[in-house]
Amino acid sequence: HHTSHITDMSAAPTFRGSYTLRGELCTVTGFCSTHSLKLCITNTITTESWTGDFSAAYIVELTQRAGNVKTFPVFVRMLETALLSSDTVLLDLLSVHDLQELHDLKMQRAQQYRHTVGPGIGLKFPGSSSSSSPANSNSQKRYLIVTYVTGFDKVHYPLPLVYTGLPDASQLLHAVRQLSARLAETSTSATTATEPFLGSVRGVADASHCLCCERARSLTRSHDAPRTEIAELRAVVATLEQEVAAEKERYRAVLQQRTELMEDLRAALAESRATESRLRARVNILLSAHSNNIETVRRNLTLTHRRALSSDGRRPARTDAKGAGLPLPRGKPAGWAQSLRRADS
Repeated sequence: HHTSHITDMSAAPTFRGSYTLRGELCTVTGFCSTHSLKLCITNTITTESWTGDFSAAYIVELTQRAGNVKTFPVFVRMLETALLSSDTVLLDLLSVHDLQELHDLKMQRAQQYRHTVGPGIGLKFPGSSSSSSPANSNSQKRYLIVTYVTGFDKVHYPLPLVYTGLPDASQLLHAVRQLSARLAETSTSATTATEPFLGSVRGVADASHCLCCERARSLTRSHDAPRTEIAELRAVVATLEQEVAAEKERYRAVLQQRTELMEDLRAALAESRATESRLRARVNILLSAHSNNIETVRRNLTLTHRRALSSDGRRPARTDAKGAGLPLPRGKPAGWAQSLRRADS
C-alpha cells in the first residue's frame, strides 16, 4: 500500500515545521500532490532521516481502519495543524518495540475490562497485531503516530517510515545552492530601500556557501563522513533559511511603511487641493463683492455730484462709463459742501 522511496525531495515542500518527538527536536517535511503524500522526518541533532511515500487511497484506508474516516486533503491539513502546536492533533515517533509495548498494555487493560464487564469486549490499536514481534521487524523502522483528539475519544493513525540514514553530501550541496539561488532572487526583487540589509545577508550567504562547498567536497572524498560535519552543514543550511526568511520579513515591513506613507501623502494632497479650491472660490466671491461695492460707491458719488450741481443751478458735466472726469464746482464751495451733506443724509 505504500513505498519508502521519495521521488523528488528537491521540490518545494508543501509544509515544514519543527516538532519534538520522543524528547528530540525533529524537522517534519511534507511533499503533497493530488494523489500522494511524501513525509520526511529528520533528527536535527543526529541528522538521521526517516521517509515514507503514501498514496491517497492508502491514507483513506488507514483512516477507515482506525475508525474515524478522513479524506486525503483533510488528513494533510491535520498534519499541517499539528506542526502549529495544536491541541487536537498530536504527533509521535515510535519504534516497532514501542508499538508492541503499547499493544501489550492495551491487551492487559482489555483483559482487566473483560473480567469486570464480561467477555466479548476488546481493544485494538491501529496498525498493531498480536503476531508482530520487534525481533522480526527492522529495528530502525519508525511509525509516525498522528493522534486526533476529539471531545470524548482519541484516534491514532500510524504511518510507517523507513530509515534512510544520514544525508548525502551532494544533497546538502544541492540544498545550499538552492538557498543561494532563492537569496539571489530575493535580492534582485528588493527595492533600493532594502540594499543595506541585502548587502549584509549576501555577505553572510557567500561566506556560508563557500564553507558548505568546502566541507561538502571533503565529505565526498571520504566514504565514512563523521556525523558532526554533516550536522554542521545542516546547521549552516538552517541558518541560511532563517536569514532569507528574516530578510523577507524586513523587506515586507519596509514596503508596508512606504505604502502607508504614500497613502498619507495622497490623502494630504487631496486635502490640499480641496482647500485650494475652497480658497479660490472664497477669493472670487470677495473680488465680486468688492467690485460691486466700488460700483455702488461710484454711482453714489455721481448722483451726489449731480444733485449738488442741480441745487446750484448748473448743468452737470458729461462723465464716462466709469464715472471719471467729474469737474469740481466753481464758486460757492460752502453751498456745494452743504448739498453733499444733504445728499448723504
